[in-house]
Amino acid sequence: MVKPKAKYRKNVAGILPRPLLRQIEHIQRLAREAGFFLHDRELLHCRKCGLLEDVDNMGQLITYNSGHTISDTGLRFMKGKGHKYLCPACGAITCEDVE
Repeated sequence: MVKPKAKYRKNVAGILPRPLLRQIEHIQRLAREAGFFLHDRELLHCRKCGLLEDVDNMGQLITYNSGHTISDTGLRFMKGKGHKYLCPACGAITCEDVE
């Protein structure tokens, strides 16, 4: 039996070879930069000002104000430490719901 080369034996959770993982990470980075929501976290909601995140029918991440027509404000929550995010509208700290 021939053993695979060392660089291909190391994989993530026994499933993905590292070169494939790097390609996936690159594609995810490009999608995130283009504004797509990758479903890698929960959608956020600021309890102080009511700003909500949602995903439109094209997969784009949008934010809108609670109680108003759903129209993208263009604002985006900023990642903090851990599961904390900063609301771009009011500056409040918002936590991602983690199950």
